[in-house]
Amino acid sequence: MVEIKLFNKSQLFEYIYSSDFGNSNCIPITIHRALSQFKNTKLHEEDVILLIAFCNGNVIGYLGVLPDILSFNNNVIRIGWLSCLWVSDEFRGNGISYNLIIKALELWDNKLLTSDYVSYTKKIYDKTKLFNLKPYVKKGIRLYLKSDMQNILPPKKPFLSKFLFLFKILDFILNAFLNLRILLFYKFHTNFDFEYTNYADDEINDFIKSKQNNQLFKKDKNDLNWIIQNPWILSEDKKSNLNKKYYFSSTVNLFRFHLIKIKNKRKELVGVILFSEKDKSLKIPYIYHNNIDCIIETIYFHVHVWKIKTLTTFNIEIVEGLKKGKSHPEVLKKEIIRNYIVSNPLSEYLFSPEIIIQDGDGDSVFT
Repeated sequence: MVEIKLFNKSQLFEYIYSSDFGNSNCIPITIHRALSQFKNTKLHEEDVILLIAFCNGNVIGYLGVLPDILSFNNNVIRIGWLSCLWVSDEFRGNGISYNLIIKALELWDNKLLTSDYVSYTKKIYDKTKLFNLKPYVKKGIRLYLKSDMQNILPPKKPFLSKFLFLFKILDFILNAFLNLRILLFYKFHTNFDFEYTNYADDEINDFIKSKQNNQLFKKDKNDLNWIIQNPWILSEDKKSNLNKKYYFSSTVNLFRFHLIKIKNKRKELVGVILFSEKDKSLKIPYIYHNNIDCIIETIYFHVHVWKIKTLTTFNIEIVEGLKKGKSHPEVLKKEIIRNYIVSNPLSEYLFSPEIIIQDGDGDSVFT
């Protein structure tokens, strides 16, 4: 018999330190991710943030919820971001995902969103008849700044693993050519001063609060500090036995946030940017600025200094700037999209033409 159990903060805290959790065939959340959830500035004590499906005491499915606040035209609405829906292969096709989603909708008053969903789950959301059939779409761009065939191709097509040595040689040759082009034809300088910090202070707080009028999910220094200090992916050379039981990403060789104040030569704050770096892949969860040029220049400068291999963004201002820019050579420029599933009560807000959703909103900032 399948049973769905619900976990709020205190219940989840008790569960992750129980013998049932440690001895489970798979775990529905990592301990460090749970501890991060507990520090979410938008979390209420009674909020259900994890739903787990059990059968005969074994975890067979789970669904996470990340509490947030949507603000639009003086409307303030508590919502949840669905995160990490998983069902065991043995139980797929038995309605476990559907039942988890229906229960989450009930608990969160039908006010739910999810981003970057796996394509086959769209049918499950549609089946509930409680989500907008049309996803909210953000168009983005991915720049491949270095050749990295050895890491990109084999995971997509396992049979290509036999050519790993060849890919390494090709990467070396192509990157040597790129580096020579950069040395001869590109000069990376900046008209701005950068202050690197791992803590959002009052100066950052005042600046970003003045730059987010049309943003649905407004942030302050407490939100940024929670994110920076409580990542869901850790930098570890080797994954622990416990974390090996978790289906989704929990560790990589390198994961870190970079919070930067951008100042002009008069020492005036003109921009704030939060980068997330994962094994030489760079994303830009949050930007705040007086002029987008300072952001574009900051991006080009740091992909060079940090020797970034891929850069991904869905921010329309950055996308347009990168399409026009010629400040860094790339191997490939690829247009991509991110789809958001939106529950019906939230559709009027998400599909309003003037709204802005930052790349990091929801759980995207942690991945």
